[in-house]
Parts: sequence; C-alpha cells; structure tokens
Amino acid sequence: MKISELASRSGVTISSIKYYIREGLLSAGTPLGDGSAKNQASYGDQHLKDLALIRALRERAGISIASLRRVLSAIAEAESGHKDSLALGVQSVEVERRAERDVPELDREDEAYRVAWSALEHLMRARGWHRDEGDPEIQELLAAMIAVGHVWPYELPEGIWKNYAELGEHAASFEIPEGWDPDRFPSETLRYAIVGTYLFEPVILAFRRLALSERSIEIQLRRRESGKPVDGDPSELPWKMPVRPDEFERTS
Repeated sequence: MKISELASRSGVTISSIKYYIREGLLSAGTPLGDGSAKNQASYGDQHLKDLALIRALRERAGISIASLRRVLSAIAEAESGHKDSLALGVQSVEVERRAERDVPELDREDEAYRVAWSALEHLMRARGWHRDEGDPEIQELLAAMIAVGHVWPYELPEGIWKNYAELGEHAASFEIPEGWDPDRFPSETLRYAIVGTYLFEPVILAFRRLALSERSIEIQLRRRESGKPVDGDPSELPWKMPVRPDEFERTS
C-alpha cells in the first residue's frame, strides 16, 4: 500500500508517519522499483501493527519519543531471537517508567530497604518465583513497599504482601493462557507485555478504585440496615486506618 493508504487505514497522518520514520520509530517502506514513482514506497501490514502500537503508547499512555525508541528497539531485539521476550518487555517498560518519573536509586544498605527485600525474598521463595534483586520490576516493587512503610502510621496487617501477590497471580492466570508459547512469536509476546503494562494497568487500578467505593457503600448500607452503629474506633479496623488528623499524632 502507498503511504496515503497507510495513513487512512492507521488513522495516523502522513506527516506523523514520516516523522516516525525519521525518528527511527517506524521502518521505511520498500522503494517502488519501476522508476515511475520516484521517492515513493510501499508499506505493509507490519507498518500498520507498528503504527497501532506507537499510537497507543503515544496518545493513550503518553510516553516520550525517546522512551518509545528504546521500547521499540527491545521489540527488534526480541525479533532477533531473545529467549525471554515477556521479561524483556516488562523490564524495558519498568526502566522507562522509572526514568520518566526520575525515581532515585534505592540505597541497599538502608534498613528500610533490607527489611523490604527480606520480606519480598521470603515471599518469592514461598511462591516459587525466581527473580534477581536488581531486576527493574523488583526494584520498582521494593520502592513501593518502602514508601508504604515510611508513610503508613500503623503496623501493616500480617500477610498483606502475600495477599497482593495472590492478586497478581490471579490476574496473570487469565492474562496468560496455558497454551502460551513466547518462544514461537517473541516479538508478539513483547508487544503484549508492553501494551498490557502501559494500557491495562490503568484499567486494573480503575476497577480497584471502583470496587473499593462499591464495597464501602455496601458495607455501610448493611450496617445501617442491621441497626449496628456505623461509627467505630479506628483501632478496630483491620488496617487501623487513621480517620482524623490526631490519629497520626497518637502513633508518634
């Protein structure tokens, strides 16, 4: 197809397509060799797939051109025969997200880091997960665990990280079917990882917020219908959640 058809079918303007080619995000078309169409090229279905990915990540996820270039280079690496395309995709995304948020490197000698890593290492062993401490997604998770520990004013419930790990496993169980064969189509596996991370994670978070709101309303209605008092002591809650400013003062 010519670039005009590619633009029409992809929903991307011709000027944007040419820009993506110049920036190295999209491969150039195959030059027409009959001599009658100078400076014209032919484009195929792969260009449509690449443009769909670029458009999704640029317009829906808002990632930068520089990040796009590195993520797409990871796809090229997968196409060259990388054996763990899904891990490569997740790691490439985590590296880019940390760079975009300017997340500082964690101090592995810090006590909070050692506590978080010990808890996570124990949890991974119990679940049969095999990841290195330096993996980007592990560092991202440790940063989140440490942040919770610094901010939350009460002791966290026992088994909290195990519960969240089980939620992650449940999501993975239906996102990746038993017939999954990443070695057969490594580049498609990588695309799945990238799109899933950037585009589906906001869906998961939005559903979680919606479910929390609905559960809160449901529990409140049940208590009102039962005649039990709605107000209670925050210490009775499983999370010991502070509900008044002075609750923070009482823990110091």
